[in-house]
This record gives sequence, structure tokens and C-alpha cells, in this order.
Amino acid sequence: MNTTLNREVSKSSIITNMIWKFSERMGSQVVSLIVTIFLARLLSPDEYGLIAMATVFIAIANEFVISGFGNALIQKRMLIILIFRQYFY
Repeated sequence: MNTTLNREVSKSSIITNMIWKFSERMGSQVVSLIVTIFLARLLSPDEYGLIAMATVFIAIANEFVISGFGNALIQKRMLIILIFRQYFY
């Protein structure tokens, strides 16, 4: 009976976590869309293009962060202080 309860709690927590993650992603996309529309109305085409290029660079850098570079660095057994400083400073 205890394992059945754990499975039910697990299923419930998984569904709840999926809903929260979906809400987080959608909220982020909505805020991004609103900011983009605001900037498009506020800035000149040249300035908006510069912001768009910076946004692309930030999105690519963010993919490295999301892909687990930090986790890989933390899991390394013999952590060299230089690598640690380069990553966090």
C-alpha cells in the first residue's frame, strides 16, 4: 500500500510540476513578446536591429547555460580553481 501511495504522490507531483513549468515558459514568452512590441514601437529600425543582434547572442549563450555546462563543471572531481574562476567570475 505504501508503494501505491508513493506512485500516486509521484504522479500528482509530476503533473503539478509540468503545469508550473508550462506556465513559466508561456509567461516568459508573453513577457518577451510584449517587450519586443514595446521596443519596436520605441526604437528606430537601426537601434532595434542592434537589440535584435544582441538578443540572438544572449539566446545562444543561454543555451550553453541550460545545456548543463554548470552541472558538468560542478560534477568534475578534480576542479581546478582557474576553471572555477573563469566560469563564475
